[in-house]
Amino acid sequence: MPHSTAITQKVTASDQKIDVAPLETIDYGLIAKQDSAETERLLHACQTLGFFHLDLSKEPSGEALPLLQQVYAASKDRFVPNEKQQMFELRQDSLDDLTLPDTLTPHTTPLTRFAHVIRNINLTMLTALSTALHLPPVSRFETTHQPSQPSDTALNLIYSPALPLKSSAPDNTHTDQGTLTSLFCEDWGIQIEANPSADEGKGEKRWAWCEPKPGCALVNVADWLGRTSAGVVQKNGAEAALRSSRHRHTQVGDGFKERWFVVAYLRPGKGEGEATQI
Repeated sequence: MPHSTAITQKVTASDQKIDVAPLETIDYGLIAKQDSAETERLLHACQTLGFFHLDLSKEPSGEALPLLQQVYAASKDRFVPNEKQQMFELRQDSLDDLTLPDTLTPHTTPLTRFAHVIRNINLTMLTALSTALHLPPVSRFETTHQPSQPSDTALNLIYSPALPLKSSAPDNTHTDQGTLTSLFCEDWGIQIEANPSADEGKGEKRWAWCEPKPGCALVNVADWLGRTSAGVVQKNGAEAALRSSRHRHTQVGDGFKERWFVVAYLRPGKGEGEATQI
């Protein structure tokens, strides 16, 4: 059955009626097995909304989701849950010689291991996209993302609460620079700019929420991948451009709430393109 492209409405636990984006759910277990049908679904998701859920329940190592819970625990030891946004970044280039603050030192092993696991997951998706687009060896996306290449690939721990007043939340509409972003959060926090579906007719783009989904990462195409794919032509003659969509971190309504985010940025090797997040 084809995936619905229509924006739907949902009532949240706080009785807020919101528009929800029609995100596809991609099975990472099948991507890791190089399943051709699932790889085509991945490509389609990257070419349409540019956002999708990545189901990690069948991730081959079995490490990703248990490690994620340990990373959340590390964040809660690091940050004071007040009304101020707080962040800590682990750069991929420094993981082998990592110096952490005292609050994170007990969590060194799960933090570094999760950073490696999620980087490999992002790189596996990138490899699958190269395959789906039938790129020649010299042009494959992953050739510019090798572990030996210095890059700004990073894992960020973020505490970003919902504020007492939604009107106090700043407008941070942006696209991500880099290649792929994989975000984990158990609460509503991300809106994307979505096109109306075919059955809705023509109209202006609408902001729609990305529903949090247990066991899944929220993955999006970033600017480097969007630009690099723009010149690729598929076998059927169609342009292959992947979509780096505008999105924003915001909140559904008024009311303070603690929110914990874990965000993995895959970025190209330095010298291969701009790689600093907006």
